[in-house]
Amino acid sequence: MEEGESEDVLAVMSKLQSVLRRGVERYLTCKTVLLPRATLLKAGRDVVRLCSERPGGLRGALVDLYLTDTDHHSCMRLAQVVADPRMDPKTLIKVTLHRDPSCSDPSVLSLLSGYTMERSTCRPT
Repeated sequence: MEEGESEDVLAVMSKLQSVLRRGVERYLTCKTVLLPRATLLKAGRDVVRLCSERPGGLRGALVDLYLTDTDHHSCMRLAQVVADPRMDPKTLIKVTLHRDPSCSDPSVLSLLSGYTMERSTCRPT
């Protein structure tokens, strides 16, 4: 375990990394994904923080992972994480990763260290 990080943060970080990899394999032709580990760790902390005061907490969260292209005009959803499939989601968190425009190798998805995160309330279905 990384020093000072909660189990929830590390679990979210690991899940984001896993779904990012699967989303890239499914929707893109890249062979390599470059994303700083510190970015995933910070995103994990932010997801946990944004859920902490919401109904259902982390277990009631639905996280959508998006990727913007270098022009920032196109955005595609790579994956969706349901924290606890036995619960109706109460909080929707949209995490948008940004492609690094300086990377010209089409086999590499290089992501910037920053991201955009939005929180909203899930609407009942």
